[in-house]
Amino acid sequence: MTAIRSRSSPARSAGWTRRCQQEPSPPQPAGYSPGRPNSRQLAWVIEDEPELLTGGGARAPIPGVLRLIDELCGAGARALARPACARCHRVMLLYRRIEGLWCCRTCVAAARAPPCARCGVVREAAIRDEHGRPLCPKCLITDPANQETCAKCSRRRPVSIGAPDGPVCPACRPWKVLTCRICGKHGPCLISPTTGTPWCRACTQRWARCARCGQVRPVRGGSAEQPLCATCTRPGLGFWRSCPGCGQPGRIRTARCARCTIQQRLRELLGGQAGQIRPELPALHQALVAADRPGTVETWLNRSAAPAIVQELAGKELTHRALDEPPRRQDNRAPAQRPGRRRDAASAG
Repeated sequence: MTAIRSRSSPARSAGWTRRCQQEPSPPQPAGYSPGRPNSRQLAWVIEDEPELLTGGGARAPIPGVLRLIDELCGAGARALARPACARCHRVMLLYRRIEGLWCCRTCVAAARAPPCARCGVVREAAIRDEHGRPLCPKCLITDPANQETCAKCSRRRPVSIGAPDGPVCPACRPWKVLTCRICGKHGPCLISPTTGTPWCRACTQRWARCARCGQVRPVRGGSAEQPLCATCTRPGLGFWRSCPGCGQPGRIRTARCARCTIQQRLRELLGGQAGQIRPELPALHQALVAADRPGTVETWLNRSAAPAIVQELAGKELTHRALDEPPRRQDNRAPAQRPGRRRDAASAG
């Protein structure tokens, strides 16, 4: 490749933009496309900011700098570095500029996406409800109107697969029988998105103290004797994403973490009209927010009886009698699936 020479001019201006306006462009060869940046402009940009070629390409004023870096790195240049996204800091293809900095397609979509009217996560809207409010894809598939009765558990759930005997929900979907990479047991497994290896149902829900960083977090790699958390299993910021609410790293998706989700849910359930926690429920709020495993609290809040129980505590003293007063959770299973019905049918037969 021909080296880019610096222009020898005693009165060189500080910026390439002024030079583009003052000096005419040379005649272009046949086949020149006016949509591509002028080579002289590209030379002036690199001359003013040579650090763009060594990792600072997100500040490039023209896209030709990014194309030049990509072509040189693809040709084997080791002294250059592909730029990282200005928002998520992942080294990947940069799509457009936001506030003067180049960002990837995911961050550009997230910057334009509105918050979901139900869960609050910032994602591209899959649909809008009857009031015109945006809904994310997760809230769309979990909406009761978009669910069907599972052919195995008889519950109305999102459809995972269509079996010959009817739709099957994600909880009843059959798993492949493999050997778990973490515990070594042979049984139903999924493929871990972190390591690409099988892991069983028990290991997907297992929490332990990480053998490398010492924090109590979900197990995502290692072994049963030496468990590893997500960030220790696969170090590096290029793979992981952070929670948009609290910034917690080690997440596959950009959705909010379980702790941020339960904080919003608890403000809705325990808060008054002004959004403040009601005076009689600060102890309950603190105990649920500070739980070591926020995913367990989130599962409890997602159960149909949990919000009703919390709402029943409004204006009451938090005692065991108050907790026993709300009605028990209704059984949504079909009558033939309930244990009492099975015993009656067995005795009648």
